[in-house]
Amino acid sequence: MMAVLVSRGNGSRSVPAASVMPRGVTVAAVFGAVVSLLVVLAWPASAHNVLVGSDPVDGATLPTGPDAVELVFDQRVLGGVNTVTVTGPDGNRWELDEEVAVEGTAVRQRLHPLGPAGEYTIAYRVLSADGHPVSDTLTFILADDGPGTVPPQPPGGPADRDRGASEDGEEPAASGVAAVWWWLAGAGALLVVGLLVAFRVAGPSTNRSRRR
Repeated sequence: MMAVLVSRGNGSRSVPAASVMPRGVTVAAVFGAVVSLLVVLAWPASAHNVLVGSDPVDGATLPTGPDAVELVFDQRVLGGVNTVTVTGPDGNRWELDEEVAVEGTAVRQRLHPLGPAGEYTIAYRVLSADGHPVSDTLTFILADDGPGTVPPQPPGGPADRDRGASEDGEEPAASGVAAVWWWLAGAGALLVVGLLVAFRVAGPSTNRSRRR
């Protein structure tokens, strides 16, 4: 342990360097540790999910229709309002009327046997790990007509379905904003506590050094 000489009267004695460390140095060290911790804690609250893989692959041409669509993200997907739709070249929807399966970072939507050849559009909206919904589209091409016939369609036309999807995304977005604010509030409280502890620890040591 490092030591320094402290003069007292006609003599001097050796004391630990920490006992005469400037108060500002101690506070700065604690402040830096708290800020580093806040950065680590706040990072998950600000990162949205990113699509890293899909089956079928975006833009693929398939000889036969897939049984399901699977999407893989870089972070886990929260359960709740998640949708994956598959619209064919005829404007009809081909996904099964069931809840999207969520397994960690992957979501899976089963399909009816596909029908007409052409371009199919996969549209997804999933709930990110940070509470925000993320959405995008992919496409694949069915090279030849499949054996499927048009399945029962959701109520309403395409405009109604688009409006419904938009409304479904509003509540998770609000929840995501609330989640971020909770993170920020917690981070601020932790910072205040850290600074108070730093001043409390550094204060007595400085006062003792002045009395010697």
